[in-house]
Amino acid sequence: PAYQVDLTDPQRLGLRQSAVIRNELEDLQDVEVELVSGFPSMVFSHVLSPLAADTTWSAFFQQLNQRFQTAGPLLTNVATQMAYHGESGPSDTAAAALVGERADLHYQPIGRITLAEGESLHLDTAAADAPYERIVEWNIPDTRDEYGAHYRDYQRQQRPELGDDEPWDAVRFTNPFAMPMTTAAATMVAGGRFLGQQMSMWVNPGQRTSLRITKALSITARHGEQENADDPRDYILLGGKRFRQIAVQGTVELTNRRDRPVTMVIRRRFSGQLQTADAEPELTLLEGGVYSVNQRNELTWEIDLAPKEVRTLTYRYQVYVYH
Repeated sequence: PAYQVDLTDPQRLGLRQSAVIRNELEDLQDVEVELVSGFPSMVFSHVLSPLAADTTWSAFFQQLNQRFQTAGPLLTNVATQMAYHGESGPSDTAAAALVGERADLHYQPIGRITLAEGESLHLDTAAADAPYERIVEWNIPDTRDEYGAHYRDYQRQQRPELGDDEPWDAVRFTNPFAMPMTTAAATMVAGGRFLGQQMSMWVNPGQRTSLRITKALSITARHGEQENADDPRDYILLGGKRFRQIAVQGTVELTNRRDRPVTMVIRRRFSGQLQTADAEPELTLLEGGVYSVNQRNELTWEIDLAPKEVRTLTYRYQVYVYH
């Protein structure tokens, strides 16, 4: 599967879904075909049925006892579905209920096709348009481990998501299809020119999503934190380990070097308990902190920056650090 997002119109985008079918099985003659979107779950794909002439009961039970992989050889090239956990539109609840009633699988008939073994077929499967808005996204990752300590350099290298700390131009819209948008590559174009390509995650009907286009090089963004050494450091015992409580103050600095206003969406993940924050950001408690001594949180600001405007946001939180 693949998507093309046409941003030529400044108010409405054109969204086209396409698919490539490659036949590596056998010659197909006037065969009814359906495309299936969802998470491929074939627990016993490695087990050969006892109906097969070249198997035995011994081989059958041996295969049953073998460790299996969710995506076996038949599913090697199937893209694993990942749900988009960004924003929700006003109709997101109703859309989720509709999908849930029929399970999260979508069958899309494409009619009868004739395709010889080794041949490929490209076809457009759906098209729609939707209103959209341009935004600049900046995701600032949490750099503390489960004990409140900063990740070391080698740990940061092992966690690619920690390197995602730059603003990106993005487009935000609501899935206009009556079906889910499946996980696939999405290519953005405007006026016949290529803008960028990103991975689009699974998006339910009526759910709002965003796709990054390219790095926002004309938006200067800096982030820093300082631990307040003047605050009293209280030591407590948690799970037999000693922790100290420290206060942290963070600063987000933004400069819009463009000659037009921009809408900034800033997400800062952190570990600890929020005390104060400028501009009333949305605070979300994340599931990732279940096994940590500190909560895992995400602050989300959505602000408008005028041309050439410089703006500073501050926030403050407390965190327990293993000592």
